[in-house]
Amino acid sequence: DLTTTLVKDINAGMASSMPYGFVVYKDTLYFIANTDSAGYELWRSDGTAVGTKLVKDIYVGSASSFRRNPYFEESYGALIIYNDKLFFRASDATNGTELWQSDGTAAGTGLVKDITLGTGGSNPFSLVTFKNELYFLANQQLWKSDGTAAGTQLLKSTLFSDYRISNVDSS
Repeated sequence: DLTTTLVKDINAGMASSMPYGFVVYKDTLYFIANTDSAGYELWRSDGTAVGTKLVKDIYVGSASSFRRNPYFEESYGALIIYNDKLFFRASDATNGTELWQSDGTAAGTGLVKDITLGTGGSNPFSLVTFKNELYFLANQQLWKSDGTAAGTQLLKSTLFSDYRISNVDSS
């Protein structure tokens, strides 16, 4: 007998919290959800109402740290586990959209590296792990990271949009 039960009304009232990006990390469910007071932010749940809570309001206030379009985030991987931490792209008022990590606590959630200095952001996406490295695209360039600022490096400085098909038979 399957029964559906509401764990918690995250965004109390008529508006949905639009949760997405679900991943299990350290026996806890992590996801992105929206509230009127914090926007789209990182949440965690142990399956109980009291254990379902905001990890950290990264973009402080009602502005969202995550895109308001969950289909975009889902298609590029909203949350990925690497080196026993969660990695994701998030925005704040100081750095724009950059690579972030979390150990599941507010104190352990922070910016990995400000790739594009200032509020513009590098807009990292397509996060994947391969051979004990985290790879992603930022500013349309290939980057890798070991999870530290010093270990987050540009692999190839040529923009992907600069690649051209050569030796095409024009006949």
